Amino acid sequence: MTESTTPPALRSRAWFDNPANIDMTAL
Repeated sequence: MTESTTPPALRSRAWFDNPANIDMTAL
């Protein structure tokens, strides 16, 4: 996943859409 190129807004959106991604939020 290109988290580096993904803006914070979009990242939050992805996490909201995928609660399982909560682990990624720590990153």
